[in-house]
Amino acid sequence: MKISATSLRRLIKEEIAISLSSVSEMPQQQMSVNDDLVLWLGSIMCCRDWFHGAHFVTKGPTFGGDHVNVFGRIYSDIESSFDSDVEKAVGVTGDINVACPQKLSEFAIASMQRYPSPCTLSADDLATTGLALVKDHIALVEELFKKLESTNGLTLGLNDHLSGQANDYETFVYLLQQRSN
Repeated sequence: MKISATSLRRLIKEEIAISLSSVSEMPQQQMSVNDDLVLWLGSIMCCRDWFHGAHFVTKGPTFGGDHVNVFGRIYSDIESSFDSDVEKAVGVTGDINVACPQKLSEFAIASMQRYPSPCTLSADDLATTGLALVKDHIALVEELFKKLESTNGLTLGLNDHLSGQANDYETFVYLLQQRSN
């Protein structure tokens, strides 16, 4: 089944709207900082694992560039910063439970289910779906930033960390936009 990029984006947005309500049983405004940080870390895991999968299954005439310079670079960059993301969450909250692998995996799987499997996509659709995934993560980071800022929960270091991550993911947007066009 072929689907246009516009239709794919529309479907993803609809799925996100449906899935976000099921990611946590608590209303968004009642979620604690710890819950917000677990959701953030789960989203990072989702991105890392989805892009690692895209790296494995890329094919066709763009294989070399996609395998190494797009999907390989993205999942490697995410993987290399994940440890500091988790440590930042534990350090800010003082709660090791934000690093619980079961919780993080649960949120990652819930997030990943909003996107088609890389195994089912063409090379072009891998880039288009990856772009949507990255943009959605940036939106989550921006929402987290605003929420923490409004509740005086944003430390100077976490401010810098989240801003740096948004900067990194905007680089991924650039790579994927170039690949998608």
